[in-house]
Amino acid sequence: MRIERRDGPRGGQYLTIGLSDGRALHVSRKPGDERVWLGQPGDPSSYANQRGGIGTIDKLLDEWRSRVALEPAAAEMYAALAALKAEKDAGS
Repeated sequence: MRIERRDGPRGGQYLTIGLSDGRALHVSRKPGDERVWLGQPGDPSSYANQRGGIGTIDKLLDEWRSRVALEPAAAEMYAALAALKAEKDAGS
């Protein structure tokens, strides 16, 4: 999994990782901001109704961990978010 650093159009700073289905997970690089977004890169409409994100890092990790054995997509999303969390925690 490859993590990219991106800057948003309104000053946001993000860590991003692509998923096999073409979507991407994003977390804020800003300290204290634990929000997560999920959408299609290059398609702003795919992020509609995600003003506050789809959840927070730790909450989603807990939720997705419980679904890993049942859903292959949850396993990929869990691994991707765990990688983003590790990168953010490392202070990158």
